[in-house]
Amino acid sequence: MLGYEYLTEHKNPEVAQIIFKANTTLNPNSANAYDSYAESLMTKGDLESALKNYQKAVDLANQNEDRDLELFKINLESIKTKIKEEN
Repeated sequence: MLGYEYLTEHKNPEVAQIIFKANTTLNPNSANAYDSYAESLMTKGDLESALKNYQKAVDLANQNEDRDLELFKINLESIKTKIKEEN
């Protein structure tokens, strides 16, 4: 929640990104952690890194039979589309 607070309310994606990155370190098997980190990267315009982290979220969700797998897949497809549009 703290990361999203900095991302949305405080309009400070740099701090949000640090928080989300730390969360992936603390929770390396959490698909949600990688999905959130990817969102912060996308917000800052680092689309290639966002793509890698969205993919990691999908991979972990598949391994862990995560109930949010479909959401993570949607996010992954969205970043792929965004990258294609910008190229």
